[in-house]
Amino acid sequence: MVEPKGWRQRIWCGLMVLMAAAAGVGGTAAAESVVTYHGAADRSGLYVAPTLTWTKAASVRLDSGFDATVDGAIYSQPLYWVPPAGGAARIIVATENNKVYALDAGTGAAIWETSLGTPVPLSALPCGNINPMGVTGTPTIDPTTGIVYLEAYVQTPSGGPRHMVFGLSLATGKVTPGWPVDVANGLAALGRGFNNAPQGQRSALTLVNGKLYVPYAGHFGDCGTYNGMVVGFNLATPGVFGAWSTETIGGGSWGQSGVAFDGTSMFVTTGNGIVTLTGWEWASG
Repeated sequence: MVEPKGWRQRIWCGLMVLMAAAAGVGGTAAAESVVTYHGAADRSGLYVAPTLTWTKAASVRLDSGFDATVDGAIYSQPLYWVPPAGGAARIIVATENNKVYALDAGTGAAIWETSLGTPVPLSALPCGNINPMGVTGTPTIDPTTGIVYLEAYVQTPSGGPRHMVFGLSLATGKVTPGWPVDVANGLAALGRGFNNAPQGQRSALTLVNGKLYVPYAGHFGDCGTYNGMVVGFNLATPGVFGAWSTETIGGGSWGQSGVAFDGTSMFVTTGNGIVTLTGWEWASG
């Protein structure tokens, strides 16, 4: 799906399912947040709502009192945050226009709105199918610190497209100290290369044992020279601490779920690896 700049997109079906899972039908929001893609690091997608019975499910409908409008196309999963100190539960939404919102989960009204910078126009990329491109991968929330982490594609005045990782306060929407981190600069400090223009970020972010992991692929059309990568970030002292990449070019992490964690090991899938032998080139899934 390609959306024009300035597109105003209403949030309906996805939020209805999210709210039903978090709160049940016809009840107040339960004190259980949805802080990552599919609700858990193992990506199980298992949501337990004791009050959502088969009988109540039959009456699920759009809430006429919920009206939420945001600036930009939404490719990532909205998250659900219940402030532990009290206050309105909120939906965290990030768009391709690099806009991030905390919406009142009851009314859809914006509690705060933050811009992460100018999104990257398709004309600045060697290929792709998202125009413009900003936040695509699903963010993740650290419930212990009340910070949401996002990866944004930012068009800079002098440096062209840059991949930037942000930490935002869930209370205020403000960028937290030490963020954003420029991915290419962080990897360069470790002697690792990163090609900003053909490198794409579509998969969900993951928190594991106090570290943030961000997976990378390419763009639609599989153009340019890039590697599938998973980049690791320290949180206490924001910065890149390491990375894994495919041995051949290509082989990106394209899946929406990103890195999965089963409590012991992390798992990531790749596809479209490109192998070159004696002038012949082909893609190997």
